[in-house]
Amino acid sequence: MNNPSHDKGKKKEIIERYNLTSNFYEQRYSKIQSDKFNIILKNVDLNNKTILDSGCGTGLLFDFIFRNHKNSRRINYFYVGVDI
Repeated sequence: MNNPSHDKGKKKEIIERYNLTSNFYEQRYSKIQSDKFNIILKNVDLNNKTILDSGCGTGLLFDFIFRNHKNSRRINYFYVGVDI
């Protein structure tokens, strides 16, 4: 059986490492992610939809939708971002 305090320490270590690399990740991958989001969401109507972003990382999909999707400020959608 796992030691709960060890699991907490491991989780905290992962979070700290992730936070240290998040800026690098965004600088390196935001362009390619944006290109993929453009292809995927090109003809998608997000109005009254729930978007589950599993493995959302730094939230690039949310940022993309907010900045680029047609009328994103005038439509209703529910965004859920989940990551470790």
